[in-house]
Amino acid sequence: MADPDPDSGPDPDRSDQRLARRVIRVGFACLALAVLGMLALGIALLRS
Repeated sequence: MADPDPDSGPDPDRSDQRLARRVIRVGFACLALAVLGMLALGIALLRS
């Protein structure tokens, strides 16, 4: 029997997991920056 996907490297599942974790981390960082920006904007609007 031949390998169903011969060019998929040694362990494609592990690299997919690593990529998913990186994407999630970047997403959380963007979310945190957006929240901080909205907070700063709200404070600036309240003070004016």
